[in-house]
Amino acid sequence: MSEAKKSYAVLDSLRHNGKKYFPDSENNVVELTSKEAAPLLALGVIGKESGGKTDSGSGGDGNNNPAPEGAEKIAKIKEAIDSLDKENKELFTNAGLPKMEAIEAVTGWPVSAKERGEALEADTE
Repeated sequence: MSEAKKSYAVLDSLRHNGKKYFPDSENNVVELTSKEAAPLLALGVIGKESGGKTDSGSGGDGNNNPAPEGAEKIAKIKEAIDSLDKENKELFTNAGLPKMEAIEAVTGWPVSAKERGEALEADTE
């Protein structure tokens, strides 16, 4: 099953699937999966998910879904980390840790370094 796509506002020029998008044009909203959106969010090319999303999402979208708590929050952070493109060095620190901005771009809510560490530890268990 493929991941549902959501709508994101275009903040800088973008080419996706052969189509060009620009902030001040008719093509100022792009439909992307969370995995496709993560690096673009981290780089500031697109904004947070806009109201025209095509799926209810899995919480923490920055709109009406608050961040989960406890073990569920750590699990969602781990999912966000796992969804990051490992080949995209812009999403990781020089030490190889996922950048906070990249994780937050996927979750839609703030993540602390401690929570990132807990999620990474859960990844090795």
